[in-house]
This record gives sequence, C-alpha cells and structure tokens, in this order.
Amino acid sequence: MPDSTTTLTSKLDPLRSLVERTATGEVSRSDLFSACLKSSFVRTFEFADLVSKADSDIAFFLVPALRGITEDIIYFAFLDGIQHETRELVIANTMGLEVHQRITDQVRFFQTFRPFQPALSAEITGIEQVKANLRAFWQQNGWSNLRRDSPPTREIAGRTVPGILEQVYDFIFRLTSSAVHFNPEILMRLGWGLIPESGDLVRDNRFTTKHMGPYHLSLCQVYGCYLLCLYFELFDSRLKPNPEEKEAVAELRSHIWGTFRWPEMVTFEEMNQPVPDPETAKWPNFFVYALYSVIMNQGFISGAEQILEFETMRRSEYDPPGLPTDDLDTPAAG
Repeated sequence: MPDSTTTLTSKLDPLRSLVERTATGEVSRSDLFSACLKSSFVRTFEFADLVSKADSDIAFFLVPALRGITEDIIYFAFLDGIQHETRELVIANTMGLEVHQRITDQVRFFQTFRPFQPALSAEITGIEQVKANLRAFWQQNGWSNLRRDSPPTREIAGRTVPGILEQVYDFIFRLTSSAVHFNPEILMRLGWGLIPESGDLVRDNRFTTKHMGPYHLSLCQVYGCYLLCLYFELFDSRLKPNPEEKEAVAELRSHIWGTFRWPEMVTFEEMNQPVPDPETAKWPNFFVYALYSVIMNQGFISGAEQILEFETMRRSEYDPPGLPTDDLDTPAAG
C-alpha cells in the first residue's frame, strides 16, 4: 500500500472498542447465528490488524485466510434473511456435520500414522437426520434438485447480492486457491525478485516466498480491509457501530479506495508487459476517478451496484435492441 503500515493501523484503531464490545458478552445457545457472526467479524478485524503490522517475509502464508473470511460473509449474508428458528437449526446442523466429518477423518489419520495415540472417536447421534435437515433447508430455499449437504458457495453468493458477491467470491477464491492448491505458475513465480527502487520484477536464481513478500503483504492489507468493510455494509444493524465508528469505517474505506493500485492476481510485471503509465489514457483522468470515488463513498457493494447499473444502461445505448450480439458478425446468407 502506498501509505505506511502505521497509517493503516491508525485507521483501524478507532474500531478497537467496537471489536472489544462485539468480542465479549454472553453467548446464547438460542442465537448461535449472532454468536458466529460476531466471532467471524472479530477474526476478520484481527486479520486486518495483523497484516497491518506484519513482516512481508511471512505474508505469502497469510493469503489463504482471505478465503475463509469471504465464505463467512457469503453464508451469513444469505442466512441473515432467513427466519430465526430455521436459521438456528441450520447453524446447529452445520456444526454437528462438521464435527462428525472432522472426527471421521481424524480417526483414519491416527489409525494410519499413530495407532498408539488415543484420539477422540465418537458417533454423532442422528447424523443422517442432520444431513437430511440441511438438504431440506437448501432445497426449500432455491436449490430444489440439491443432492448434497449444501450448494456451492458461489451459487449462494449469487442469490444473496446478485452480480456482486459472486464476483467477490470468484476473485478471492482464485486468489487464495493459488496458495493452497497445486499451481506450477505460482511456484515459478516464487523465483521472481523485486527491485526496491523501481518496483520491477526480475528473475532470481533462488526460490523463496520472500521474493514476493511486499506484493503478498499489500494483497492481504488491501483485501483484508476491503472484506472488513463489507461486514459493516451487510451487517451494520447487528454490529451496531456508533456515529464515530461509522465515520472510522468510512475513513478506512476511503483509505483502501485511495490505494493507487490494488494488487492484481496476474500482474503486468510477471507477464513482461509494461505497466500502464498514470499519465496515459489507459488510466482514467482525475474527474473520472473522482466520480467513482463519490460512488464508492457509501459502500463498496452499493457503489458496485451503481456502476453495474450504469454500465448496463451504457451498453443498451449502443447495442441494437432485440438483436443478439452474436449475430452482428454473422455473414449474410447467399
């Protein structure tokens, strides 16, 4: 990020009292949803706080945490609109199924590698009913042909904030998958070195995650804080920030939006392409940037919805109504 990490930390400081209020208090077994949402929010803030102070040498290993945060946001946003008793049953059944699966895999692992070590082994009562309850819930809420315990996360995102959350999921999913799945391109990328003076990437003769440390740290800082802001857009009434804290969120969002260059998944540098010069037409002029800044001022989601609506209207002005785009380039018969 262009500003020092000290600046980012200072943007998070006004939210610490809210995080402390959210993190403490009694947990009601009749409101597991709220408890889990609070826990998720606190975890996200702690991630943003951690990466605001982290050493770039370890940043590569922090990237996968963005995936869990994103999936939390998607599930909570969908369940937030579900009737309370049903929502609580979904949370309880999901917890039970997860415990069952973890115990099953744990027993298999220890039986194979450490059969002499005692490991918890227990049957979860009524696990088939738990699975049936989850399938029934999702079938009744848009996935009538579902044959698994839950639908794909991306589909849930698409039904929660259409056109927006699935884009967030796609980007973060691909971004984090490169760090946790087999990916030759990412492995080769660890042979890139960074020239501090110019920011250019060059091939190095030594592989290490530290080469790309500044890039991965910036990635965690920008998208960690971006996701933190989404909690306030989607769950403001549950987090209950006071006026000063709302202003702090707005300042954090402005700080992230004002970052000159958000880290891309595939960069110009690694593809040996020239980085677009801000002085050229490839970057928007000041007035365009200012317009988008105003649009995003109230929130990343609402801003993105306005941008998509504008783009849809703009395209409709140029595309002939009723004529499929694919047909425009089709040669006339005969």
